[in-house]
Amino acid sequence: MENTSYNENFGAGLFGRHHTQRFKWLKKNIASMFSERSSISVLEVGCYDGKTLDFVPVDVHRYVGFDAGWGGGLDLAHQRFANRNNCKFHQSVEPSDIANTPGRFDLIICMETFEHISPSKAGSYISAFAAKLEGFLLVTVPNEQGLPLLFKTVGANLLGKNRDSYGVSEFTNAFFGRMEHVPRSNHKGFDYTALANSIRGSLKHVQVESVSPTKFPERLSLTIGMIASHRPLPLAYAVARKEI
Repeated sequence: MENTSYNENFGAGLFGRHHTQRFKWLKKNIASMFSERSSISVLEVGCYDGKTLDFVPVDVHRYVGFDAGWGGGLDLAHQRFANRNNCKFHQSVEPSDIANTPGRFDLIICMETFEHISPSKAGSYISAFAAKLEGFLLVTVPNEQGLPLLFKTVGANLLGKNRDSYGVSEFTNAFFGRMEHVPRSNHKGFDYTALANSIRGSLKHVQVESVSPTKFPERLSLTIGMIASHRPLPLAYAVARKEI
């Protein structure tokens, strides 16, 4: 039932460990945020096969997942959670589907998805998240500039993996963070700093940080994590994170 193009390679090699780290980051944050809750409601965009639910360390009484349906992930999700009436999965590429979902959610998750969303729709997704958010929004995105871009490009070439093609001027601009001069194509030209600023326009409290087991500074991390809320992070959450 696992997807061989994604899940079998999920934990393989250096890049596999890099991808696994974002789920560890997710689990750590959820454990800190909801340590006093017996159950929570969750909305996820970019859910694929529902793998994220394996890393939610709190009981989930309601889960709604949206995904574009690439790679057969939603079929796997429907099979895996067929007996979980509290888990619903929907194919969607429109922010209006989130806006029209009934109720509000304790947790909204969007991992490695915004880089695949058209810039013309990103703001609408963020607005929909803000309208549906009761507690916390957790986002992870790739860092496609500076040394992380160089590392990913060299690593992909050595491993024979496909990445978006850059011209010399495009790569130079991306390396120095001049993302407005790099045409967007999925990962290529994706600017996590612009996304963070957009989230700040809808949610008052936004924290941007490295998602790295080696505690790299944000600008050197391959993956960036964002934590957002309508209200300040509670003191208990900040203390718990320092202890992890």
